[in-house]
Amino acid sequence: MDINAKYLLMCYCFQNNMTVEDKVREVKKIFPCLSGIYEQDLKILFEGREYLPVIKGVEFATKFSDNGLSYIAITEIANITDMQRKSEVQKALMRICGCIGGFQYKKWGIGGPNDTIKKHLGQYLSEHAKNWIRGEEAGYPRVLEMSGEIVGNAPNESYTVTEITGIRID
Repeated sequence: MDINAKYLLMCYCFQNNMTVEDKVREVKKIFPCLSGIYEQDLKILFEGREYLPVIKGVEFATKFSDNGLSYIAITEIANITDMQRKSEVQKALMRICGCIGGFQYKKWGIGGPNDTIKKHLGQYLSEHAKNWIRGEEAGYPRVLEMSGEIVGNAPNESYTVTEITGIRID
């Protein structure tokens, strides 16, 4: 995802002490192109926090020369029952991201973990008491990634474990 869309999502998600109007004003200072219909989209986005389908997962990546592999175990999916409101919020987000520079999404949970990933997946899940969902069970969701934090790796950096958060866009 480009830096513009990432900034907007960070403003959306992590600045809880700001009012909706303050967030709209702050974003418009940085992105003057977000006026008119986009201003309404910003209000929809910032007011609809509970309707944005946040999804969390853990990415396990191996780095063995040319045979690197990564797999995302999905650990949390928002359960939103008001599908009309969810759709409004997602459409507003897509229009805004398109205006300020586009966005890229990833499909989560595609493929299968190799033996190294399975080992570290089991360790992580037992240490953190987390359940997980296979990508196929969640429909290999398309996700706009917002943040990631490396929470484990090997001393020789042959693998990494990253907790990731995104917004489901399908």
